[in-house]
Amino acid sequence: MRVARLGAVVAFCALVAIPSDPVYTAPPSIPAYQRFLSPASPLEIVAAKKTDRLAWVAFEEGRRNAYTAAAPAFAPVRLTNVMKDDGVDTSGIRISSDGSTVVFVRGTAPNRDGWVANPSANPDGPERAVWAARTAGGPAFRVA
Repeated sequence: MRVARLGAVVAFCALVAIPSDPVYTAPPSIPAYQRFLSPASPLEIVAAKKTDRLAWVAFEEGRRNAYTAAAPAFAPVRLTNVMKDDGVDTSGIRISSDGSTVVFVRGTAPNRDGWVANPSANPDGPERAVWAARTAGGPAFRVA
C-alpha cells in the first residue's frame, strides 16, 4: 500500500515536472482609442428654475454638442448637430427659467496675449459666437 502511494506521488510529480509548451492566447480584442474616448463627458450642466429640465455640453470623441433632458424620464435630446471634431469649444451654456431655450457660446476666448485659437486654420480667423436652440425642436441658430 505504501509502495502504491509512493508510486502515485512519483507519477504525479513526473507529470507536473514535465515542461509543456506554454499556451498563448490572443487578447479578446485589441484596445482601440474609441473604447476609451467614446463615452461622452459632460463639460457643463445647468438646470431651469421653473421646470424640471437640464441642459449640458458633452464632449464625445472630440465633438462638442449641447443636450437637454426633461423630467420624468430625462432622456437626452441633442440640440446641436456637430458631427465631426472641428476643435471648436462650446461653453457658457445657460437655460431659460421656463426651460424653452438654451444659449451657449461656440468658439474660444482670447488668451492673455489677445490670441484666439483657430483649430480649423480658417484664413478669415476663428469665430466666437452666441448660439441658441429651442428645446421643443429645430436647429440651433446663431444669435450674435
